[in-house]
Amino acid sequence: MMNDATNLYIGFIINGDDEIGINDGFMVTFDNDNGGEANLEVGDDYLWTNGVSQFFDYFWNGGVHLPDTTATGTTDGSGAASRVGSANHFELSHPLDSADDPHDFSLSIGQLVGFTILVSVDGFGWQLFGDLPVVPSGWENEYQVASDPDPLTPPSIPPSSVAVGGIMYPSSRVSILSPYLALVGLLGLMVTVLITIKRTKN
Repeated sequence: MMNDATNLYIGFIINGDDEIGINDGFMVTFDNDNGGEANLEVGDDYLWTNGVSQFFDYFWNGGVHLPDTTATGTTDGSGAASRVGSANHFELSHPLDSADDPHDFSLSIGQLVGFTILVSVDGFGWQLFGDLPVVPSGWENEYQVASDPDPLTPPSIPPSSVAVGGIMYPSSRVSILSPYLALVGLLGLMVTVLITIKRTKN
């Protein structure tokens, strides 16, 4: 999970599934006020995307999850899915502060929001167009909105891709530092050559 100045980005990978389809996906339920209540509160945000890149923006109305659009709200965000090797990759984006205040969280830099993630593999774990029969007993995860005065620019995406944003950085420190290490080595060689030339002239 990460954010820029406008959106929250969430990615999820499911390994070992034999295919990707409409019954695969993941869902994120948010504790909008980060109050840690045992039960969902009216207006708590609920986002999900499935294996055919459908994105859903729902909210808790006190009894069931409903699409924001059923209560004069709007669908805010986007989702995408793809299969890479034997893994299913999902990602979604959602505004940190949309205009749909009754149904979406409104977050600013430094604020915390609780969340719970639920997963579906081949339809096990959720009902695709039904209501989520789960009320969290506690919020085990928190996300803090990071300061980002210069919003991240998504990488150049091939036209066939449906990625929704974000940047992936290499995790190997050696690969990150290798250009600088090479420069230090070159400078060291130049110093050695200069010392050798000076001694030769003397």
